[in-house]
Amino acid sequence: YWELQDVKVFKAGNIRALATDKVPTNLKPEFVQERLARPETIPFYELPRKIEVARSFGLKANAFAMQFDSLLALPFLLVAMTLIAATVSMRFARMGQSATMILGGVVAGFLLYVVSV
Repeated sequence: YWELQDVKVFKAGNIRALATDKVPTNLKPEFVQERLARPETIPFYELPRKIEVARSFGLKANAFAMQFDSLLALPFLLVAMTLIAATVSMRFARMGQSATMILGGVVAGFLLYVVSV
């Protein structure tokens, strides 16, 4: 049941004020929790279970799966960003290629951003 507080009931033109009222339902608390939960608020280690529970209820678990996959790929993304930053910060002044390397780093960073987002 749903327990409502500070309720006003309208029946046949009459208004009654109640402190609480119970409305019967066949929804389980887990179902409501899955529908109302935001993927960003769920800890990393609980995401696989949440995905499984959501799919068992027949719900789409795409948001949970995307959050899990993005968190799983985050260390690799950080390594790639570090490697891109290393190529841009190297000194190629002797070879006269500093502008080319900086442009390459900017393009690589933009491509990494586009692919990841």
